[in-house]
Amino acid sequence: MPINIDPKTKKQTVKNILRELHAGLDPAAAAERLLNEAGYLTSAEIAGIEEELLGEGIPPEEIQRFCNVHAVIFEKAKQPGGSVSPDTEAVGLFKTENGRIRDVVANFKDHISSGDPAGAANALDSFAIIINHYVKKENALFPLLEKRGFSGPSKVMWGKHDEVRRLLKEARAAFAAPDANARTSVVEPLLAEIEGMIDKEELILYPTALEKLTGEDWKQVRTSFIELEQEGVAKELHGIGSPAVAIPADVIADDVVLPSGRLSITELTRIFNLLPVDVSFVDADDRVKYFSEPAARIFPRSRSVVGRKVQNCHPPKSLKAVEDILKAFRENRKDAVDFWIKLGGRTVTIRYCAVRDEAGKYLGTLEVSQDVTGIRALEGEKRLLDEDELKNDL
Repeated sequence: MPINIDPKTKKQTVKNILRELHAGLDPAAAAERLLNEAGYLTSAEIAGIEEELLGEGIPPEEIQRFCNVHAVIFEKAKQPGGSVSPDTEAVGLFKTENGRIRDVVANFKDHISSGDPAGAANALDSFAIIINHYVKKENALFPLLEKRGFSGPSKVMWGKHDEVRRLLKEARAAFAAPDANARTSVVEPLLAEIEGMIDKEELILYPTALEKLTGEDWKQVRTSFIELEQEGVAKELHGIGSPAVAIPADVIADDVVLPSGRLSITELTRIFNLLPVDVSFVDADDRVKYFSEPAARIFPRSRSVVGRKVQNCHPPKSLKAVEDILKAFRENRKDAVDFWIKLGGRTVTIRYCAVRDEAGKYLGTLEVSQDVTGIRALEGEKRLLDEDELKNDL
């Protein structure tokens, strides 16, 4: 096993082996070659090599397809021990959740092995913790890694998260149907993806993040993690939200002068947060500049996304649609685009609007999301002057 291999040669050797793996090389042979031709690898080296492969044109989908295999062969080639920065509280929070995820998976497996499909179906409800965990990574950790030049997790891990989301949806449908074979065909890949993600996080993601992020970064990750936890991230819409976000005590109270009036910063913030919609604004450089913080958000946001490229705020499968919309807005071919989706039994509309100045110059894009379930159910009229109803409401 080479010990004093030149770093540049080592990196190229590993990339060549990975390219051969993607072309059909047996994973066991790939792991053996890694050890024999490149020696042990640190977490940072592993992460940096995957990042460079993305930069050299390998599509994120291709990395995602072999992500589990990469984890296995890198586990064998990873430097044993090694000097890594001490755990931060934020990493501890993520690892604690992984422990809870292991417990949830173990409970589900117990129901499967004991031939209890009804119990297994009920146990799937507890898999919400897994989706919540992924949302925290996507919104609390990934933006800070991007700021430090490490965008691989956003491009690859997010895609793997979406695979788990898809498989979990299929598993729920399979357990609601009588076909036992359908359950088996979806359960095995679902559990493999979930357990494989834990390995990838703890073998590669967290050690690499500890090397790349500063102490201030980790404080922000922790704050965002807790904000998202309080919001009940990724829960189905049941009208349950976090308490209203407090305005910092040192906020500037000077009025903002607008063409139709003037508002203090406090008034403006409170107004935006009371609107029955989620509002986000992306500037002309495609960076998130603002989002409202209502008591009950539809989609999770953490303050660490401010300044983040909007392309990195969406899973890879949505990237082309996002870029097409932004391009249409820039080229003045569209002023607005509307979508509507089902989310946890609720109907949610999402509108993207091009924001332009008086001369038509593109300033950015406004995203407005609204739960319209109640609006769609309205019938007849309810007038302000219906005094009896008004008295009851008051």
